[in-house]
Parts: sequence; structure tokens; C-alpha cells
Amino acid sequence: MTPEQLHALIDRLVFTDERLEVELASDTEADCEPGMWARPIAMTDDLDLRSQLRARELQLSRSAYIRRLVEQDLKAAYGREQPNHP
Repeated sequence: MTPEQLHALIDRLVFTDERLEVELASDTEADCEPGMWARPIAMTDDLDLRSQLRARELQLSRSAYIRRLVEQDLKAAYGREQPNHP
């Protein structure tokens, strides 16, 4: 993020004492399919919240969002789709 982008972000912030109601991404049936296992991922509270909000924007569960990011990175790193392994 450039300094200009950071300043623009700060300029858009609105501070309030009111409670903010936010709908987070929810798990889907696909997250519970056979062969899918919950994995712990260490992240800050801020990163966790932001990832859930982004997943919701994309109409994905947070798990699906993280899987998509990992799959995109692996494809970029290795140049092809990787087979699914049990």
C-alpha cells in the first residue's frame, strides 16, 4: 500500500461509539464434505475479521475464500492445476 492509498483510507474512516452490526461469512455444506478437515490458521483478530468480511463480499465461506487463495497461489507458483490428494 502506498502512502497515498493509506492516507485515502484514513480519510474515509468514520469513528463512532455506536455498535457496528456486521454479517460475517458463514460455513457452507461444501466446507463439511467428506475429505474436508478443519485446519487451525494463526492470524490476528484484524486479519480474521477482514478475511471474513471479504469472503462475505465474494459470497464465499471463509474456508472457501482461503482455499481459493491457496489454490491461486499454487497455480501461479507451479503454472498448472494441482491434483486433489486425499
